[in-house]
Amino acid sequence: MYRTLTEAMEAAQDGDIVEVAPGEYTEGLRVNKAITICAAPGGLVVVRYTGDAAVISTAYGARLMRISFEHYGGDSNARGRQGPRCLEVVEGSLTCEDCSFTSEVGSAVMAAENGCNPP
Repeated sequence: MYRTLTEAMEAAQDGDIVEVAPGEYTEGLRVNKAITICAAPGGLVVVRYTGDAAVISTAYGARLMRISFEHYGGDSNARGRQGPRCLEVVEGSLTCEDCSFTSEVGSAVMAAENGCNPP
């Protein structure tokens, strides 16, 4: 058991599945490994974050499953890379299955620079 999602993700190796217990989490996720992050069966998992993107992915082959992501705050006048967003895929490839992404201000999803390009 880990106290945070970040701790569990840091301990995971490429190919591992990080199963998330039901609940609300208030941390941003930095996905930099080919891991699967999924809600435990039958449970609701919500990640709420204020700050940079709620999820920033740089991994090739990462997956998110059955999780709701919510982003709050940010400068509503900022645009593009400076603007607030919920999910940002900077490079790599990220598969999202049965997830939702919402942003109070700004973009819900952004693929930037080399985002979504295979190696």
